Amino acid sequence: MHETDMTKALILTIKDWAESQPQPAQIEKVHLVVGKFTCVEPVSLKFAFEVQTRNTFLEGVELVIKEIPLIAFCHGCQQDGELNAPLSNN
Repeated sequence: MHETDMTKALILTIKDWAESQPQPAQIEKVHLVVGKFTCVEPVSLKFAFEVQTRNTFLEGVELVIKEIPLIAFCHGCQQDGELNAPLSNN
């Protein structure tokens, strides 16, 4: 479950940011953008965030995840399109 490692990295990034602020930061929400084909389960990521932030400065902070589509460009027709499934080699 790589969501656990991703959450650890996210928490460290937020901690570094918070410590760099001139005034103590009050964090209520963390917004995260995740691509559809990144193999990240938003539910698992939220769970890992909740568990790993218990008894820390981020306890009770809401993780808001926005999932965005993968957009591909077709050189043949010169158009962008949203991919709804991974490309196959067939």
